[in-house]
Amino acid sequence: MIMDYLERNYLPENFYGIPALIDYCNLGEMCTFKKGDPIILPGQYLKKLLLIIDGKVKVSRLSSSGREHFQYFAEKNAIINELFPSEDSPLQIIATRNTQTCMFTSGQLLQIISNDNTIALEILKGLSQKSNYFEERLVERTYDTATTRICHLIRNLVLQVGVYEDGRCLIDIPLPQNYISQITGLHFITVCNVIKKLKNEKILGKDGKKLIVYDVEKLNKYLMLYEE
Repeated sequence: MIMDYLERNYLPENFYGIPALIDYCNLGEMCTFKKGDPIILPGQYLKKLLLIIDGKVKVSRLSSSGREHFQYFAEKNAIINELFPSEDSPLQIIATRNTQTCMFTSGQLLQIISNDNTIALEILKGLSQKSNYFEERLVERTYDTATTRICHLIRNLVLQVGVYEDGRCLIDIPLPQNYISQITGLHFITVCNVIKKLKNEKILGKDGKKLIVYDVEKLNKYLMLYEE
């Protein structure tokens, strides 16, 4: 599946897992969700640390206008920190597979850490990795243009799955523009405009479901131009 491939290679997933927390699920609140079930909806403030025991969830935040902004996917052993929720940017967590979770209050976490203080460091590692990732994305979104972000994605696909044929590079995976929007964090209309511009420049095209890069060197030069 195309989304599975893109998730593995381009979308943030899991960060640093904390498998040791599973041994303490008897202290927390265990919950089971079916695929598509909401775990947290905007306006709900759990004030707990959420551990994914099994399954997979999609984590998003809603803007003041109500638009959903995808953040990352979380699978087994991932933690989602809702101990100190933000009312300014409501969190939304939806199960994308049948999922089992355990929720810990701050008091329960203190009890766990008093029994095994190495877990505190593991949690800090997980939160630090997540913080670093989003700091990098903030820099990208502050300084990189929409064209740069999309060209980076296409170039990475060329390098990883591209097949050269008759001087062109074929990317034999369907790449709907709503997926590009999720991956790059750009508005769907912005993605459409950039893709249209790349087609007009004879850099990008389609052959059925295959994406065609007509001139990889031109794509690289185009990317360098927009990075300046």
